[in-house]
Amino acid sequence: MSPTRSDITNDGNCSNNNEGGVPDHEENKIVLKVRFNCQDDSVRPFRMKRTMRFEKLMKSYCELQNLDFYNTVFFCYARRLNPEQTPDELDMEDGDEIEALIGWPM
Repeated sequence: MSPTRSDITNDGNCSNNNEGGVPDHEENKIVLKVRFNCQDDSVRPFRMKRTMRFEKLMKSYCELQNLDFYNTVFFCYARRLNPEQTPDELDMEDGDEIEALIGWPM
């Protein structure tokens, strides 16, 4: 019989002495869902660091959807997102949704 490893939880995650059993490098990541024009079938999940600026997510989404980055705006909970902001600054949680709209006046 092999010895019990105390750094692996029952679900296979490394505990690294944190309560949730999530590896430390996963704790600072978040999955956000981006939806285009309120269409249910156009939701795309994006996994990013909580400290990463939204600019990278916005540009990636526009490229995937073939949208003009400079003519697309992003909202979360009725707040317009600034490309320089991060999920941490807005206290966003895993699964929060971002809405992308085209042609919104600046």
